Amino acid sequence: MNIQEQRVGWTRDLLISANNQLEGIYQQQHDPCVALLISRNYHLLLGQYKNRNERSEWQAKAKTWQSKYRQARTSKLFSLFYDGI
Repeated sequence: MNIQEQRVGWTRDLLISANNQLEGIYQQQHDPCVALLISRNYHLLLGQYKNRNERSEWQAKAKTWQSKYRQARTSKLFSLFYDGI
């Protein structure tokens, strides 16, 4: 295995591990910034792989988390607005 393949494998493992941790944090806090970070990490994974199955998996997860970001951000903005009145 050459160095480039090792680096891609290491990066993949790091991003997946980070997302696992971030998903746990999101379940506790429902912070839209965390959802956005998870989506970004899946987009980074998407850019590294040419395998169609892996790409479709990362793309679906990125879209799911982007949607959660939009939903959480909207509900947080409304709650901040109405709580401030």
